[in-house]
Amino acid sequence: MGEQSGNSIGLFENVMNEVVGVTQRRNQLLRRATTASVSVALLLLLIKAYAWWISGSVSLLASLVDSAIDTLVSLINFMARFGRVMSPFLTR
Repeated sequence: MGEQSGNSIGLFENVMNEVVGVTQRRNQLLRRATTASVSVALLLLLIKAYAWWISGSVSLLASLVDSAIDTLVSLINFMARFGRVMSPFLTR
């Protein structure tokens, strides 16, 4: 019976190591995706700001405002996922 409980503990440790590995990989992918989202939003914001500055188009200004809101939402999403309020378990 002692050998069986030792095997159970080893199995539990293996499962927990797998779960932690999957969690770390998931967090890494989420960080990449949110970083890409913020980067693309900022790039679009800069391009549209330049285009509006050159052309003075009101429709480009409206699109610029929309992109500014998208950028803000992307930054909020990034901070919500990876800001200082993250759980210590996920920041290992």
